Amino acid sequence: MLSGLAQFQVSRLTGFLRGWRGLGRFWTITGGLFAALLASLQLAGPPPAAIGAAPAPLIAHRSKPTGPVRPRVALLVGGIGLSLADSVAAIDHLPPAVSFAVMPGSGNLDRVLPMIRRRGHEYLLSIPMEPRRFPLDDPDSATALMTTLADGENAARLRTILGSVSGYVGVTNVLGPLKGESLMSAPDLFGAVQKEIAGRGLFFLEAGTQPLAAKGRQADAVLDDDPVNSATLDARLDALTHIALDKGAAVGIITLPRPVTLERAAAWSRGLDAKGVDLVPVGTLASF
Repeated sequence: MLSGLAQFQVSRLTGFLRGWRGLGRFWTITGGLFAALLASLQLAGPPPAAIGAAPAPLIAHRSKPTGPVRPRVALLVGGIGLSLADSVAAIDHLPPAVSFAVMPGSGNLDRVLPMIRRRGHEYLLSIPMEPRRFPLDDPDSATALMTTLADGENAARLRTILGSVSGYVGVTNVLGPLKGESLMSAPDLFGAVQKEIAGRGLFFLEAGTQPLAAKGRQADAVLDDDPVNSATLDARLDALTHIALDKGAAVGIITLPRPVTLERAAAWSRGLDAKGVDLVPVGTLASF
């Protein structure tokens, strides 16, 4: 027969062991629930990426070719996001090597950007800047970079624009048919834009003749600056091809994805290989 002290010690040990068994059952149940949760997540697949969460595409401009290359041509289509139907048509009908310029603040980007990424297109961000014919042409003066604003206000607006979208590899002054000529003609104002862009490791594609200090590229042709028909577009696209053949590289811009421009650009792209020209993303030629 156990003494009172022994009985007390046995009682404490029994309670202790019961506590551990209860704790063990708790962790067993918790572990089972956690394993079931992991299994359900694996079956469901990864969650859809948020609009601003996509990394920048891995594109060829980050490493220059080391061997001989054929003549190359790049095509940028602007105004993506302005019209949902036209933007979807551009994504669906143009080859992945064609680059796009997306419109910041567009209500269509939440639908358009995932489609662009799935198809493997490189995209740039259009920067709204005061154009030559402002206020007749208005890039949204409440948010755009303007010559009448103080440097600090323009800098704040630029940072807001650059932070509104992610995954882009460069920026451009092509905002649909607008090109921000007035802002770009002000050396101090545009110089601040270039400095911010260069500091972020981005390139600048410019439609015009403004000298560029930051890493960038000027387009060789804007193909739809005026109303065009199929014959005119074919002639301009053919001229762009010959620039590539003569110089080794060329960049063309289509400011808006209108049906006729998309149709002729798609047909042109299908004939490039036979002419000995490779279609490449704009970023491939940005530093050249």
